[in-house]
This record gives sequence, structure tokens and C-alpha cells, in this order.
Amino acid sequence: MQLQESISRMKSSTIKSRSTAATQEVEFSLFAPDAKKVSIAGTFNSWDTSATAMKKTKDGTWKAKIQLSPGRH
Repeated sequence: MQLQESISRMKSSTIKSRSTAATQEVEFSLFAPDAKKVSIAGTFNSWDTSATAMKKTKDGTWKAKIQLSPGRH
């Protein structure tokens, strides 16, 4: 249930991006004030759930900026 809840939250999260020549900086944000730990996993970090931890802001939003190469991840 926890995984499904996290996926549902990510679908409603905010994604912002800023591009450079070879990569694009993508900011992920997720409002989850009760969460103790939030991480992002994908092809960009070999699905390592401990590699890309998000940081919690005072209002309970978790954020992470990731440099991604062009393409589908």
C-alpha cells in the first residue's frame, strides 16, 4: 500500500526543468508532510532507492534536483 500511495503522490507532484546543452536539470517536488524519508529511483541512478534522497522543506514538501540527459527515464 505504501508504494501505491507514493506513486499516486508522485503523479500529482510538481516537476520543473531547466535545460543545458547536454543535460537538463529537473526538479521534483512532493508534498508529504508525514513522510520520514523520500527518495527518487529510476534509470538515471540504476534504480537505487538510496542514491537520490529528497530534502524536506519547512512546509512538508520534499524536493530534489537531478541532472538528466535527454531521453526517456
